[in-house]
Amino acid sequence: MANELTNLYTALSLEMAAVARYESHQERTSDPTILALLQGLMRNEDGHQEELTGQIERLGGDLAETANCPGPDLPGLVYEGEQVSGQKTNLAMLRADFAFENEATKTYTTFAGLVEDPKVKSLFMELARAERGHVNGLNQLIKAMEQGQHPVAFFCPVCGWAVDFGTTGETVDESRCKMCGALFVLGVEDGDFTITRK
Repeated sequence: MANELTNLYTALSLEMAAVARYESHQERTSDPTILALLQGLMRNEDGHQEELTGQIERLGGDLAETANCPGPDLPGLVYEGEQVSGQKTNLAMLRADFAFENEATKTYTTFAGLVEDPKVKSLFMELARAERGHVNGLNQLIKAMEQGQHPVAFFCPVCGWAVDFGTTGETVDESRCKMCGALFVLGVEDGDFTITRK
């Protein structure tokens, strides 16, 4: 029982760190696709917290023990690797999130092999499967950016609709919002895309 609870506390700490990470990263992007992905990941990790909390309570554990199990010491941003003009921060976030999710997948796979309680084992196997899905999704998005296939878009500051500037491989300098008609110019500042109204 002690092994189950220790692993559940560690997992809950990891999920809390994931929610905080994705919440923070949402504030760093203006890309509608990436923002939607981060919101989805955060909702999923929040659901994992609820499942872990339920198992801890079922086993009579103390949720306060989670504070004694810090998550992995992984960077919030990873600037190494191929750079794509205009996507410096987005790629740094996605690469760091990829490393984080990869670590979570390994952790949960290991935990599933260590615990005896069938419900906890099943939960860890399901969490590992979910994190593998996150790894695959993040990897696909990173590859699309690196290969020039990711859409470059911003939320229109006037009406909130997405303003499309093409893909990372074939951006256009100007684009008009299809909903309100405002015209915007695409620029790059310190490695990140910016838009200004024309």
